[in-house]
This record gives sequence, C-alpha cells and structure tokens, in this order.
Amino acid sequence: MGQSQFERSHGIFAVAVLMKYAGISTAKLNFHRHDPETTKSCPGKHVNFSGFEKEVLAIVERV
Repeated sequence: MGQSQFERSHGIFAVAVLMKYAGISTAKLNFHRHDPETTKSCPGKHVNFSGFEKEVLAIVERV
C-alpha cells in the first residue's frame, strides 16, 4: 500500500469512527465543495466523493 493509499484509508476510517461514535448522521457527510456558500474545492479534485462516501458508510455499518 502506497503512502497516499495508507493516508486515504486511515482518513476514511477516522471519519467513519467519528461519525459513528459522535452520533453524526451519515446524511451530513459532505465536502466544502458541496457548500453553495463557498468557493473551496476541499479536499481537492483528486478525491472522488462517491467512492469516499461509499467506503465511509460501509465502515460505519461494521463498527
């Protein structure tokens, strides 16, 4: 696993665990770029939101 894949998988896991144990609804999962009041592209153009969301939701169900 390359460094960027390592960081990505840990980031996804961290988001899932925080959502699960902080009681944050998975419906609230979004990036800055989804906010119509900002021009930010956070976390960037190289992160596919659909894939990120799918992986987070799968982990939330398992933990």
